[in-house]
Amino acid sequence: MAECVILRTGGGSGSDDCTATKAQVLSGYTAITSDSNDEPAGGTMTNRGAVSPGKLSPGGSYTVPAGYHDGTGKVTAKTKNIKMIAASAIRGFGASSSEYEPSETNSFTIPAGATNCVVYYGGFSADYNGAGSGTCRIYKGSTTIDNRDLTGNTYLWRGTMRDKSFSAAAGDVIKVEATASSGSHVMSFIQAVIEYYT
Repeated sequence: MAECVILRTGGGSGSDDCTATKAQVLSGYTAITSDSNDEPAGGTMTNRGAVSPGKLSPGGSYTVPAGYHDGTGKVTAKTKNIKMIAASAIRGFGASSSEYEPSETNSFTIPAGATNCVVYYGGFSADYNGAGSGTCRIYKGSTTIDNRDLTGNTYLWRGTMRDKSFSAAAGDVIKVEATASSGSHVMSFIQAVIEYYT
């Protein structure tokens, strides 16, 4: 009895026909690739899923890692916040020099986690009759950052704070203070704008 062996050829594809490499196939999946020697091989591309890094500060950047991304990840910038505080005091300027608002103080605590904090401020203290007492001050915590003080001076115009700024940090207490403690025509004013990101 004779035996016949039938050989089948053609119809298949191998590594030479592929352009993708194992690094271009997602990890956990199998495929014949250009570097798998005609054999099914596991992919090595990392599955990153939904990449969502923390919030970026102004001017910050994020390097996107190599791998597969499912399209739902996102990069979010921090939110810019602005807070304004002011204080004013006045003595005189009315029907009687006894009409006055002798002092005012206001403060703001920069929230926890805030970054890129800058305080912009300006103000003045003036005495239009001389020999009066008045001040305008700004503090960071217990530290006096700047002031204009009429006390003990004969200046009719003590001067202004203009285009001033300083850096601050989360948790800092920014305080402005104005006084008009003596004299007949004294005026003090100070304002601060606190800019920070969260």
